[in-house]
Amino acid sequence: MATLTGRTILGWVSTLLNDPNNITWTLSELLNWLNNGQRALVTLRPDVSVSIVPLQLVAGTLQTLPTNAHRAIKFTRNMGANGATPGNVIRQIAGDVLDRTVPDWHTGATVPANAVVSNVIYDGRFPKEFYVFPPQPAVGPAQIEVIISVAPTDVTMTGVNGGVADSVISVDDIWAPALMDYVCFRALSKESDVQAVPKAAQYASAFLGATRADLQAVLTTQAKPGETPANNPFQNG
Repeated sequence: MATLTGRTILGWVSTLLNDPNNITWTLSELLNWLNNGQRALVTLRPDVSVSIVPLQLVAGTLQTLPTNAHRAIKFTRNMGANGATPGNVIRQIAGDVLDRTVPDWHTGATVPANAVVSNVIYDGRFPKEFYVFPPQPAVGPAQIEVIISVAPTDVTMTGVNGGVADSVISVDDIWAPALMDYVCFRALSKESDVQAVPKAAQYASAFLGATRADLQAVLTTQAKPGETPANNPFQNG
């Protein structure tokens, strides 16, 4: 849960940078880096900013995620025409499975259009779009439930960059140290002092290390009996 404001976090950052009065690094630039840090965090760890949403489908196989989605985490179940009627679960499969067994699956010639989705084909290289099977009908396409990674909302601060209120960060408070590392990395990267360069690298390494360490904890809790994080299929792709 997010309870820490950007002002609080940047106060800690200014202390770490030995710049409590923001003479060297203004609150304006620190706030920009904090917001960039949130985006970098969600890029590396899509699961830190998620939402479960109903999604209205359109006719055919090609579908689009909501505009605020960074990428899909999981396609869970059918939700009927009204988006509030739980139905069959949805299995995500590789596209080449259908390509081999039902070559005309996009057309509905062999398997007719049906509002109930059986399978989703999702390629992470194209994170905003996906395909459904069978195709959705032209009349009465349904809705499904999707867990999406949501693009973070920018943090605001009263009187800084046009902000009119102090807002909390868009990710859980546990990520505050990682965000501080990111801001310090960016701040020190602009310095010409030779001592600043290795310090910036240390903060960058700490930021990346935090994302990996938490992922390892997630993998450990998800491991099945007899399975270790090293051979967990989630970790291997």
